[in-house]
Amino acid sequence: MQVQLPGGFWVDVATTVGYPAGMPRTMVLPLGDLPEGARNIRLHSTLECYIDALRIAWAEPCPEARVHRLEPSTAILHPAGYPRRTSGAQKRPIYDWSNRTPFWDVRAQSGLYTRLGDVRPLLERTDGVIAVYGAGDSVHLAFDELPPPASGVRRQWVLEVAGWAKDMDFMTRTGATVAPLPGNRTPEGAALQQATQVRWRDGR
Repeated sequence: MQVQLPGGFWVDVATTVGYPAGMPRTMVLPLGDLPEGARNIRLHSTLECYIDALRIAWAEPCPEARVHRLEPSTAILHPAGYPRRTSGAQKRPIYDWSNRTPFWDVRAQSGLYTRLGDVRPLLERTDGVIAVYGAGDSVHLAFDELPPPASGVRRQWVLEVAGWAKDMDFMTRTGATVAPLPGNRTPEGAALQQATQVRWRDGR
């Protein structure tokens, strides 16, 4: 990403910004403190990439906002099957969870996955202990019901997730296997991970 300074010359302000891999999606890039006098911004890349809109947003204080953290009351890992997939605009995938099949032409990484059932102990803290699940699996989260917001108050839900996604791309190191798992775990966390990661899938 470059900005144009007085005099017409351009300078780099971010050399690595990533790209929306795989499908149409929205990206967010913090601009930070731009050089004084910067008037124009441009993206420069050797990658063929299609961008249909650029927007600049400014952060504003919102002193009346309140953050309430709500932990899931249940977290159940189960074999959900495969929802029917169709393609939307620009080939964006659309998944219909009301129309699922137990089988699909897809492979999974070979290795040990988390046993089915209650996985909330694995999700309660950001401590390197994780629930390992793959194609056809789903973690169903349920939360206790909250009273409706007060008149004139708008509620927004934000799901915070700490984890990793590992694909089977040929360029992904050890992409064909679940192991090795990233992250650091305490001895207690490592014991919990080992005790719950017992479901074998052979990747076929």
